[in-house]
Amino acid sequence: MTSKQSSVVIGSIDGVDLTLDELMFQIKQPGQTALQQLFSTKIIRKTASKNNITVSVNELQQAADDYRRAAGLHSSEMTQKWLESVQLTLDDFEKMIEDQLLQKKVMDIIASDEAIQKEYVDNRLKLEFVKIAHLVLADQNLANELKAQLDDGEELFCELVQHHSIDLTTKDQCGFIGIIYRGMIPAKIENELFSDKAGEYVGPIEYNGKFYIYKLLCPKKSELDDTTKSICKQRIYQEWLKQRISETKIQLTV
Repeated sequence: MTSKQSSVVIGSIDGVDLTLDELMFQIKQPGQTALQQLFSTKIIRKTASKNNITVSVNELQQAADDYRRAAGLHSSEMTQKWLESVQLTLDDFEKMIEDQLLQKKVMDIIASDEAIQKEYVDNRLKLEFVKIAHLVLADQNLANELKAQLDDGEELFCELVQHHSIDLTTKDQCGFIGIIYRGMIPAKIENELFSDKAGEYVGPIEYNGKFYIYKLLCPKKSELDDTTKSICKQRIYQEWLKQRISETKIQLTV
C-alpha cells in the first residue's frame, strides 16, 4: 500500500480527521484496544492544540533516549532490532514518545495542584495506606503458635520469617512488602489491616489455603505525599478522559 493510500481519511473523532495510517499505528500498540487508544490520542492532541502545548525537538530526543536506556537499547542496532520485533518504524517510535509527552503535559493541566488537593480531601479515607511485612505459613496451628509468641514478645518477627515463611520472594527481606493502599489487597485482609483495632501484629488470616501474619510497620494513615499525589493525578486524569470519550462524536466515511 502506498503512503498516499494509507494516509487517506477514513473518518473523524470529535471533529479531528482520522486516517488509515493512525488506525494501523494504534492497532500495533500494546495495552489498550486500538479504538480506546485512538480516542485517547485524538482527545489529548486536540486538548494540547487548544492549550498551545507542544513538544520540542530537545524534549523528544531526551525522552527517546530515556526510553531506550530504560529498555536496555544501548545501540542503534539494538533499537532497530527491537523496532522490528514490535513491528514499529522509527517514525512510529517517535510518534509514540511524542504522544506520551503530550499526555503528561495535558495531565499537568487537567490535574492541577488545586484539583489534586480537592481529590485528596474528597477521597481521604480511600487514600489511606499502611506499611507492612508478612509471614506466610501453610499450617494453621503453627501460625497460631507463632502469633502467640509475637504477642508475648518472645520472638523477633524477622527471625520467624526467615525460619518459617513459605513466601520465598520476601523471606530474605524479613517479609517486607511496603506501602499498601486500600483496594490493593483482598477485602478480607484489608479489613483487618485497616481496622482501628489493629495492633502491631495482625492475623493469622486465612486466604487461599495459606495463613498470613502481618506486622504493621506503619499503622493506617493518609497524607498527601508524592505517591498519593500521583494516585490523585491519575484518578483525575482518567475521570476526565472517560468523560471526554463519552462525549466524543465519531464519524466514518468508509
